[in-house]
Amino acid sequence: MSYILSVTNTRKLQRANQLQFKAPHIHDTRNLDVHDFFYMLEGEWCVSLQNKVIPLKKNDIVFLPANITHRGVTPCSPNTKIIYFHIYPEAGDGRDIDNSGASEYVTLDHLINAGSAPHIRTLFQGLTQLKGDSTLATSYVNTLLYELSRISSSVDKPTLASQIRDYILYTNGSQTNKEIASHFHLCQRTVENIFKETYGMPMHQYILHHKLKCTKQYLNDYPNITLYEIAQTLGFCNEHYLSHMFKKEFGVSPRDYKKSIDSRN
Repeated sequence: MSYILSVTNTRKLQRANQLQFKAPHIHDTRNLDVHDFFYMLEGEWCVSLQNKVIPLKKNDIVFLPANITHRGVTPCSPNTKIIYFHIYPEAGDGRDIDNSGASEYVTLDHLINAGSAPHIRTLFQGLTQLKGDSTLATSYVNTLLYELSRISSSVDKPTLASQIRDYILYTNGSQTNKEIASHFHLCQRTVENIFKETYGMPMHQYILHHKLKCTKQYLNDYPNITLYEIAQTLGFCNEHYLSHMFKKEFGVSPRDYKKSIDSRN
């Protein structure tokens, strides 16, 4: 799952602290009005976010967005240590935003491992030392968000892109980009960018190519099928648009293609 956060000079830190749980402790069920981040310094824990179970171990970071219920699944191990911080939400958090304006943004996974990035731990520790300097706190938080985003972006994009492609094929291109993104618990912009980087074309173009190939297959396999029926099955607005796009793709109209099949048979 991924989430978008705006990065602005108005981002405010509510609090930051370090905690140790000497005895096993289950995370409270909460729905906060602030974004909650915590870094696992030691131990293991397990929480859930919208019924998505998130197991945590040393050097894991969990991001729990504001106004979304999260809860503990199992108690933490004895002597678990964490650093946490809370930041107030900003306009643009949690949804696709137009990055052509002044506001910048980062995309974060809800579970991030910082084992290969020890400076992230240092940044978390630094937040707990800030005392009353709101300008410095904002700068510190923004730096940390950028660094967390950089780690999140190290996801195996080709593998994810192939999973998106397989899902498109499985659903016969019937899903919108937004629905596909929701299936993978990612924001639409992230899914579209990863797909285009891997396959060199936007998702909607790939889906259209797939639907036109399916049209060709229908014409080959079902001699009596009408173009109207194919358009309805594959989600084209009407058979005229399907015919136009088919000719553009294959250089021949569906009617003439069907005639060529009949003549061969």
